[in-house]
Amino acid sequence: MPPTNPVAVLPAGSGLDMVVDYPLNQVGNHVLRVSVAYVDPVTGDSKSLRKFYRFGVQNPMVITFKQSPPMSTHQQHGEVIVEAQIRNVSKLPLFVDSIKFLPLPPFVAKEMQVASSRIKKELDQASIQDLLSVDDEPQTLVYPQEELQRVFHVSYDPTSNPALLTTQGSQNLGRLHVGWKTSMGEAGSVQSPPLMREISEAVGQNLAGAGDVVVSVEEIPSKVVVGQPFVVAISCCCVLIIIQTISRYGCHCGAVTSCYLQAYF
Repeated sequence: MPPTNPVAVLPAGSGLDMVVDYPLNQVGNHVLRVSVAYVDPVTGDSKSLRKFYRFGVQNPMVITFKQSPPMSTHQQHGEVIVEAQIRNVSKLPLFVDSIKFLPLPPFVAKEMQVASSRIKKELDQASIQDLLSVDDEPQTLVYPQEELQRVFHVSYDPTSNPALLTTQGSQNLGRLHVGWKTSMGEAGSVQSPPLMREISEAVGQNLAGAGDVVVSVEEIPSKVVVGQPFVVAISCCCVLIIIQTISRYGCHCGAVTSCYLQAYF
């Protein structure tokens, strides 16, 4: 916001320009109210004037999601692959410099690197537009009606509070944050609505009942020798909300314990 008294005296015929930077979190019509208080140099009376400026705010980015289970036979509880499509619906090219998935507990998110088929196809025709449109670079130039795609692996964090894991209804995974700049350097950002994951009856049974304990691999050797045992460190976390004790492993509800197993390959 501008200072309350930017100049003490404004000479006759001169002007005053100021830039107002204020974050807008809602799209639609907005009103900018400008109030000026001054002293009449002739009479010494205090006077003021007020102006209203109406303007509309549109979201230049449209974000859509697609959820799918991981393509793996070792799927863990709460895992989901989130595909985010980000389309520039404005009339100006935008430099997208930040795309982050902000997970909510008890989830963690990690971006998956996906090769762009367009870049592979046009790799031998390197131009300025191609260099500015590389998806793997920290800043990406997106033209109007062009689309970016990011893939995130969202999984359950065994170290979080097990009571936060919902087994019925829907679960809030988090939001996607996208930041950009215009060609004049004006910055902007947008956050998507909460990404909800519908928990089906089968998933609920996996999260409670058949899967009362969430097991995740914490440490595994990078190389193993055939016929020789190797050590794997796993983390076991009980996801039941009620207090119970698993006598065989001595794992209490909500506790996280580390187990070391010897396995043969």
